[in-house]
Amino acid sequence: MGPSLALIVVAMVIGLPVLGVLTAVLMQAGKRRHQVRVQQLQVLQKALEHPALDERTRADLTRLLADDHRRKHGPLGARLGRWLRGGHVLLLACGWLLLIGGIGFWIASDALDLPNRSMQPAIAATIVGIALVTLPLALRELLGRRDRKAATSES
Repeated sequence: MGPSLALIVVAMVIGLPVLGVLTAVLMQAGKRRHQVRVQQLQVLQKALEHPALDERTRADLTRLLADDHRRKHGPLGARLGRWLRGGHVLLLACGWLLLIGGIGFWIASDALDLPNRSMQPAIAATIVGIALVTLPLALRELLGRRDRKAATSES
């Protein structure tokens, strides 16, 4: 078994179970959030149906529900904004490290007259680095277009 095939097998043996566990954890977290949300809505529904509730409080509760709905079901860019800011910095940092490291290794392996096969990881790192550096820019452009399109359709 060659080294590249062994690497693929190890990646699958480790990666697939990790992916399965991560998927299960995320599904359980989603179910818990849904249950909490349903309980909150049931409490608000009972509060709105209460006969002793005055109109001002009823209007405040209705406005609270509408604001919550707008926040959770607004444009994708607004919903993902807080997650994209931290991820954006991490993606750029990893991308720049891979890009500069790949180019540096590429130049070093060329200067040391290493065989072409040893340059393959450097080429792969450079390509992945370019992809990671440009991905946040592309995502920002796509989300901006979607938000502008949603804003013009609401008008």
